[in-house]
Amino acid sequence: MLFLSFSSVSAKTLGELEKELQDKKNELSENKAKQNLTEQEMNTINNNLKTIQGNINQIQIDTTNLEKEILNFNEEIAKKQEEIKSIISYFQISSGESAYLEYVMGAEDFTDFIYRSAVTEQMTSYNNSLIDDYNATIKANEDKKAELAQKKEELKEQQSAMKAEYKKLDKQLSVYTSDEMVITD
Repeated sequence: MLFLSFSSVSAKTLGELEKELQDKKNELSENKAKQNLTEQEMNTINNNLKTIQGNINQIQIDTTNLEKEILNFNEEIAKKQEEIKSIISYFQISSGESAYLEYVMGAEDFTDFIYRSAVTEQMTSYNNSLIDDYNATIKANEDKKAELAQKKEELKEQQSAMKAEYKKLDKQLSVYTSDEMVITD
């Protein structure tokens, strides 16, 4: 009795080997293209991070300048309020009544009365508008400061998101690099 043992021999043809080689070359070039694209994305993110950091620095400078302006306006307002208080206090102490009313009533004739009324009205209006203007300026500066703080927070969030994306792309690049080593082996 004859026992024949057949072992399966798998031999590849030259065409199959060439096809495998071409597939590996294609895979390698595709991998390199992905690496280049990932590196470009990483460079873009780096540039965006630099821009965001520059914007954050500028916002800090703007915030500092606005805080100085606000302090200056507060000092001016305090001076004006003291000036107005002293004027009103002087008139009230000297006459015991409203200084403006006494000034108007001290007119010698009707023309002088109209003139004094107009002057009193203008002085009152000027003092009130001056205070209102200063308060409006302070309000605008505080609003600007809040806006800058919000913008700074948004930029920090963008910066964090970009850093996370950069790390993700860095990991992806490592995978492509290790795949390239496997392909070339």
